[in-house]
Amino acid sequence: MKKLIKTILFAAVGFYIGTVISGGELVIPMGIFCMGLPAGFAFTSRYFIGYSFMSIALHLIASVLIGWIILPFSLASGMIQTYKELKARA
Repeated sequence: MKKLIKTILFAAVGFYIGTVISGGELVIPMGIFCMGLPAGFAFTSRYFIGYSFMSIALHLIASVLIGWIILPFSLASGMIQTYKELKARA
């Protein structure tokens, strides 16, 4: 249950970041675009080192792209784990 809540909160934070970045234009598409940002950022922080503008930009782009892959698997794994916990209680 904790993993599912954590993943949903990550997705919500990413969606909020996307809506703030959009500035009122294309709110939903930018929100969906950035939903994977927190999950991807946690993964890519191990591999991107440097503080130049290009390094930070590449880190953010890679975080979004990798987050799109990680987020659905995290949600599915959280749902499966929650289902197993609820089934064990019954």
